[in-house]
Amino acid sequence: LLLVDPESGNLYFDVVSGESEHSLKRIQLRPGAGIAGHVAQTGEALWVPDARDCRLFDADADKLSGFVTGSIVAVPLVLNDELVGVLEAVRSVARAPFEAATVACLEMLAPHVAIALRTARMTSELRDAQAQLVQSAKLAALGELVRITAQANSQGARVVLVALSPFVADVLDTTRLSRLPAAPPLR
Repeated sequence: LLLVDPESGNLYFDVVSGESEHSLKRIQLRPGAGIAGHVAQTGEALWVPDARDCRLFDADADKLSGFVTGSIVAVPLVLNDELVGVLEAVRSVARAPFEAATVACLEMLAPHVAIALRTARMTSELRDAQAQLVQSAKLAALGELVRITAQANSQGARVVLVALSPFVADVLDTTRLSRLPAAPPLR
């Protein structure tokens, strides 16, 4: 599974299955480069029975990983007229090549993968926004507590503030607040 980097427009390997996983995850492809780049650029699926006979095939990934590519099927992942990535199936030269029917199977799967990717991205963005809102609410509560304490400027208010220091530490993601004054002894 190759995804489009929104900043550069390049494709990067997001999910790789098999022994070449670690070496492939470092590779980025420009639009138009290699078979996946061609599929990304044209928006059309591609079936390559033997990659060694295809002028679009870029053997750099094989050199890096030690894998010997035989057959490839690649389909674009498009959602709302926007390219999300490329779904690519690769077989070793030691195995029988993909059949033309494999293209139809991946094309049927592609819209569902594109939707799942968009849903995962949106979920991640919502979680990040939620975490920011929670942190903002905690900081606002802390600010209000400090304001009330400063206005009261009394021994009782300082005791309350020190008693709430575990909450304050959680808000500030610290384990100890050394700057808070020690609570005066109770009389």
